[in-house]
Amino acid sequence: MVQEFDANRVRRFPDQPRKRFRNIEKLAGSIKVSGQKRAGIVFLVTDDSNYDAELIDGERRLLACRVAGCRFRAEVQPRPTTVDDQYVDSFIANFGGEPHDLMEIAHGLERLRNRGKTLSEMAAMTGKSEGWVCQHLSLLKLDPKVQDLLVDDGDDSTEGEKRKPLTFSLAQMLTSLPNDKQVQLGTRIVETQMGLAEARRLIVRVARDGGHRLGEGNKRGPKRQIRPLQTLLDEIKARVGIYIDMPSTELTTLINALDNKEKTGMVEGIDQVVEYLLTITGRIQDTLPKTVKKNAS
Repeated sequence: MVQEFDANRVRRFPDQPRKRFRNIEKLAGSIKVSGQKRAGIVFLVTDDSNYDAELIDGERRLLACRVAGCRFRAEVQPRPTTVDDQYVDSFIANFGGEPHDLMEIAHGLERLRNRGKTLSEMAAMTGKSEGWVCQHLSLLKLDPKVQDLLVDDGDDSTEGEKRKPLTFSLAQMLTSLPNDKQVQLGTRIVETQMGLAEARRLIVRVARDGGHRLGEGNKRGPKRQIRPLQTLLDEIKARVGIYIDMPSTELTTLINALDNKEKTGMVEGIDQVVEYLLTITGRIQDTLPKTVKKNAS
């Protein structure tokens, strides 16, 4: 049954799995104008005269209702048997609302695992696959400083340029490295706003130089690992071909839209790509029989 409560008389859940609450002011403005569209979940309390209920799910909505000066709508459920039960209820309920960040998910899954839940049970509870569960649990191998890099540093109202968090795929790659390398690379990638492809290359190079085998490579055979190179070559031919097919005057007009620094940078970039491709070409040719190599040349 859904009831309305004085938002200041609903007690927050101290063990709430969500640690960061974003855009509270925006949600408060929306609730003030349009009302609270989705009810929270609470249980009634009789052991504290300052509160009428305690939260199970909906803390972001509760905080917004407090800011907006509105009453809080919540479904009343029986009191959970234990704090752990309340934590699980809150963790699972949050999957239907504002998404957990990556580390909230990882710590929530760890809590479930510590309660004896199996991979299949955790997958069923979250509505995800067992692989998804394993991938998120792997983030617990990261140094705490790198875990912080996975978290958005604030809401849209934050002044100045927002720091883009470390991506999930790069974080998974870093789990195979020692903590000091994790921190060094993770910080560099985030602070320089490094592109995904460049960051992946950096991590692979550091892992290889240090004799560390990246987890994702163990699951892919040689043919699957080399296939993206063929895809990349096909894409380069198609994209570059668009410019090659242009009339020379049209291409010259496009090039002249660049300043001299940009033109120089483009020439240097092309030279570097050509050098890389020639290196790969040589290594491929080294694997070919002489008769095939001769025909290829």
